Parts: sequence; C-alpha cells; structure tokens
Amino acid sequence: MEIYNYQNNDSAHIAGTKGLFRPLKSVQKDFHFVDYIPISLYPGLFHYRLLIDTKDFSKEYKGQIEIIPDTGQVYTSDLIIGKRCNMEIFSYRGLPFIPVIDLNFELNDTLFSYIEIYGLRADSLYYDSRYKIIGNSGNLIYERKLRNLKCGYQIVDTTSIPLNGLTGGEYTFLVEIYDSVSASRFQHKRLFTIRPLKVDISNMPFSSEIQFLVSQKEFKRFKVLSQQEKEIYLKKFWTEHDYQEFVKRLLEADEKFSTTRMKGRNSKRGRYYIKYGPPECIDDIPMNRWGKPLELWHYYSQGKDVLFCDVHNDGDPELIAVLRVNELFHIIELGYYKPEDIRKWPWLTRIAPGTYFRQKSEEEEDILQED
Repeated sequence: MEIYNYQNNDSAHIAGTKGLFRPLKSVQKDFHFVDYIPISLYPGLFHYRLLIDTKDFSKEYKGQIEIIPDTGQVYTSDLIIGKRCNMEIFSYRGLPFIPVIDLNFELNDTLFSYIEIYGLRADSLYYDSRYKIIGNSGNLIYERKLRNLKCGYQIVDTTSIPLNGLTGGEYTFLVEIYDSVSASRFQHKRLFTIRPLKVDISNMPFSSEIQFLVSQKEFKRFKVLSQQEKEIYLKKFWTEHDYQEFVKRLLEADEKFSTTRMKGRNSKRGRYYIKYGPPECIDDIPMNRWGKPLELWHYYSQGKDVLFCDVHNDGDPELIAVLRVNELFHIIELGYYKPEDIRKWPWLTRIAPGTYFRQKSEEEEDILQED
C-alpha cells in the first residue's frame, strides 16, 4: 500500500506477505477472510494506492482520504459501503457488516451504508439524512428521507437497503446529510454494480409460473413461444426478479388463502400477495348494517392501504381499491352520502349499495327514537 500527501510532499509505503489458512475445498463454499491496515494520519488530503495480489487474484484500488482538522465545525467521515450480514464476521463500532472494496453486489445482498458525523450541537434535536439509488440512465430508483435524533457530538449514520428489487447493472448510491443548526450540508456518492444472476431454470420448479408477476397480455405472449424461446425468456426474466422471494410468497399465499376449491396462489388476495408482498398489518372490519365485511391491508412504508371485500359471498375476496393510508376510516367516520362522493369513490356501492344513505338514515332513526 502507498499513501502520499502532495501538499507536504509526504508519503509512506507498506508492503509484505501475509499467511492465510485455506480450508479444504469441500468446506470452503462460504470461505472468506477480512484484512485491514491501520494508519494514523494528520489533517490533509491523501491519495492512496492499494494492490492485492494472490495466486488466483490481483487487483489495484486507488482513492483519496481527507482528514479534516477538529475546528468545532460539522464535518463527516468518508462513506463506507458494505454488505449487511447476520454473522459477526467483521464488526466496527458494534455494527456487523462486510466492507465491499470493489463495490460489486449480488441481487440477494443488502447494501449497508456507514458514515460518521462530527461536531453536532444539540441546539436542534434532529439532523436530516436522505438516501438515493440512481440508475445508469439517471432515473431515481430508490429514495428514503429520515429525521434522526442527535445523541451526541459524534453520530454514526447507517442504513440498509435490500437489492432484491433491482436488476443487474450499474447504479449510483447517494447520501445527503443536513444539519439545520449549522446550515451544513454534505453529499457523498459511490458507484456500484449488481452482478446479474446466473440462472439455471432446471433447478427452478416454479420458473414458468410467471403469470403472477406479469400482465395477462405478456403471459399470453409467453405461452405461444417455442420451448427453446421459453427457456431464453425465463433465464432473462429470473435474472431481473428474485426467484427465492417469489417461491416464498407463492407458498405463503397457498398457506394463508387456500380453500377447499382453490389454491391460495390463484385467489385474488393470493395474487396480490405474490406480486406486491405481504402487508405490514391487516385489519378485519366486520359486517355492519350498511356494508359487507372488509379486509384492509396496510403497506405503511409505501403509503397505501389495499381494500378487499367478498362482494359475491364466494369465499374469494376481491380487490376493491388502493387507498391512501387511513383513507377508508376517514370515509367511514364522516359517513359520506352525497352523490358527488359516490362519483369520487364508485366502489362504495359495491361494498355497500346503500352507503350514501347511511348518515341520513341514522339521523332519521335518532329523531324517531326521540319522538
């Protein structure tokens, strides 16, 4: 490793050979090791070159490190990107993650972001952070904003982002930190790559069950392909979708929604569950004098509620509407009955044909009871 400071014409060089115990091939499926070089630096801008050379692998990494003087101002460390892990393979400040030097990820990885913030004052209780993933064409793929509590002069800011919803390709990960007290704003970004999965559909028994993930029109096109064309199509399809997560949802749908006459995966709720994933919470709203029993799925992180109702009394509740969070309870509590409300929410007449008379009839009943 070489590190140098142009301003002071200063440099250092570290080189050596390290021994490594390598397990037998029969047990080295998940073999890996973690190495590090401790360096103490003074304030300034340093450039480094790191060369890793083994019998089977050789790669060079270049970059720069900036050490800022402790002036009492707000500043941040460099951005470290790694893979989230449950094993205590590598831990820094009590956080288990694996730093990724070459910034290459697999689709089933969880990207882990680590950055240190210094010089925060508690004049305001919070600082703001924003995380983005931007596609190769500049399109915004992921964004999350957080307001974080200041719990000291030095803060460690982290976030985890599952990558299973993305496809193979190049992306930009961007972190923005803003402190309102000092009006300080910092931005760090890293380019990273997701390697496409090598798909072997012979080991994927549910690989052709794509009707749960594509439109009816697309599935009809797939059905008329030749066997060879189907294999090519499926290999490409499953490099862009998480097969393991799909199978998990498929089996869970069977377990949750199956009836004596229908597999859960073929039910209307099952299809939604497979395509969009499990809700964070479900509310069962029992039958009352103005409407049928309802089932409301809450996807709080996506800002939506999904309403199901067994309108035909056949044991297969169907999708009625996708609403804003708590919008249904707002409608029920206010008791809408005006004709313009029915035009705004036409599905109300499906779950309760007399919905828009509800408030009026209740008021009339109160008058009759008083008389």
